[in-house]
Amino acid sequence: MTVAEMAIRNSAGQSLVFEEVRKILAPFEPSDAHRALADFNWRMIATTNYDLLIEHAYADVKARRQNLVRFVKDDEPVEARLQEAERPLAYLKLHGCLDHIHDRDIPPILTKESYSRYKANRTRLFGRVVDYAHESTLLFIGYRLDDPHIRNLIYDIGVEKRPRWFMVTPDAEDYDVDYWATQNVGIIKCRFGEFMHALSDEIPPLFRQLASSTQTVDFPIRKHFQSNEPESEKLRQAFVKDLTYIHANMAIEEQSPEQFYQGYDTGWGGIVNRLDVRRKVEDDLLFKTLLENENPAGPSFIMLRGAAGAGKTIALKRTAFEAATASGALAVWLEEGGALHFDVIAEIYDLSRQPIYLFIDQIGFRVHQVLSFLRSACVRSLPVIVIGAERDADWNSYCGALDMEFPPEFLRVSNLSMSEVEGLLDLLARHACLGLLGRLSRDDQIRAFMDKNRADRQLLVALHELTLGKPFEKIILEEHQRIFPEQAQQLYLDIATMHQFSVNVRAGIISRISGVAFEDFQAQFLEPLRGIVRVEKDPYSGDLCYKTRHSRVAAIVFKETCLDDQSKAMQLKRIVEGLDVGYSVDKRALEEICRGRSLADAFASIDQARQVYEAAITAAPKQAFLYQQWALLEAHHREGSLTDADRLAGEAHDLEPRNKTIIHTQAEIDRKRASD
Repeated sequence: MTVAEMAIRNSAGQSLVFEEVRKILAPFEPSDAHRALADFNWRMIATTNYDLLIEHAYADVKARRQNLVRFVKDDEPVEARLQEAERPLAYLKLHGCLDHIHDRDIPPILTKESYSRYKANRTRLFGRVVDYAHESTLLFIGYRLDDPHIRNLIYDIGVEKRPRWFMVTPDAEDYDVDYWATQNVGIIKCRFGEFMHALSDEIPPLFRQLASSTQTVDFPIRKHFQSNEPESEKLRQAFVKDLTYIHANMAIEEQSPEQFYQGYDTGWGGIVNRLDVRRKVEDDLLFKTLLENENPAGPSFIMLRGAAGAGKTIALKRTAFEAATASGALAVWLEEGGALHFDVIAEIYDLSRQPIYLFIDQIGFRVHQVLSFLRSACVRSLPVIVIGAERDADWNSYCGALDMEFPPEFLRVSNLSMSEVEGLLDLLARHACLGLLGRLSRDDQIRAFMDKNRADRQLLVALHELTLGKPFEKIILEEHQRIFPEQAQQLYLDIATMHQFSVNVRAGIISRISGVAFEDFQAQFLEPLRGIVRVEKDPYSGDLCYKTRHSRVAAIVFKETCLDDQSKAMQLKRIVEGLDVGYSVDKRALEEICRGRSLADAFASIDQARQVYEAAITAAPKQAFLYQQWALLEAHHREGSLTDADRLAGEAHDLEPRNKTIIHTQAEIDRKRASD
């Protein structure tokens, strides 16, 4: 029995012991070695210590290169926290923290009993370390060679599947060095202070800064500035991580016409090279954006809506490009992983003194950011026009708060008109992408697009079916079946299962689910999945992520591959077990996968659907919506139990007693029970 265990059992309990620990550790001050950490750029810092030495060290260094963003439990929002800080550095407290020492969800790990339960509410916190370990060089400082955490991490991740790691320890013997060398771990025989001193000597300050020099980066948005005042470094960095300034000479990725017309959009290449057909809704959006908001006295909000695959993103990009290039408007695009900072947009206005046109795709992922931004813009009467796009279903599901407080003007992306069809056919012919349509006369080509059986199909679907001569679903299924090797097929299915909900699929999830690290993806699967899967990088977390060429394609891959209850349940369980709800994209995927009414329709047998919820609650035990949606499954499935529905809704209410949606679900179940 340890001293801590004896104290807890023989005195008044663990609260007094925890408080004594806090009193002992709180007075300690950081050393020069701790402060030296702030002179370097790190991808992440994780610690099993409870003390505040690193927090105080970073606070002491005014010219620190990064700012700590501390995480202590699973359900803290990762992207939102990182985006709030300038030059953020994720700092994971794995075994507890003095500032949270009395938090019952994450008590400090002091005893063998608490060590056996150390992952409660910290499962994904530890998982983030494992995710980074697959592709990053880990540096262990202050740990013994026999530390169980280090040994578990090393043994769980194969030597050949990760970079070389290093351990700083003064006590290693020659046989220790030889043994750890076989595990791809280098031993650096010195103390922490000696190591940081040597690191400072070896890496001069000039080479420690990863950010680009303010003197050497081209900053074309300056042409709008009316002030000679220099812009802030935060504004400059916003155009590295968060925003794209739209202009005629903007850098673009290569975009092949064939891939573009199949829904594989690499960025702005299709717009700059005018591969897209002009749509009437773009002219309407330009008119509403520019002419109706020529001299705005405050913020305005306009929304472009439509079905998945209708062409919303391209229409939004075309509107942004034409506003900037043809009309000279100051147009900026919020990047997918970027943060929306009011003070950045306000500084642009202070320097330019002209209206700002801010374009935001998939606005349903940013409801709280946009709400906060528009509130601040109203207070200051900032002339900013926010132009967003979203699928109908996602607007209705996720944007209620935004719609209630700032109801936008809506425009819809609808079916192709006759003139749009003719323009599209001209483009397909010009770029040799007509496919089977090339065998038809011009009149027959037009009739094929306007046929009543296809009139309601989205643009993406129509393009595939008419150029390849097969039903869209069959085209996508055959594409999936042609992928070789079989592991690449499964990898594509894993990515598609999540991306059907328009969320990015973090490489860490795929690595955890399939065991495929990013290096393996590049070496073995990049070629089989070329043109099918895209790889992108989150500007804040540095995480790599995967996407299919379109969420509509992803949905078909899942639907056509997982045909029966068993295969659906196995695949969905496979995914939810790897999700980390601290990331907003993972939480959105979990919410979408676990919609009760959808699963009630999708599964003939309720037992398989229940297994999905069991896996989800194991992965995220404190998420009230999981219990609520499981209750809805029980209430709406023909094999469901209203008794179980009532119990599950009650558990959801216990977790979030003020949640109106849960209260509504309870009332709905009560009505069903009364009518039965």
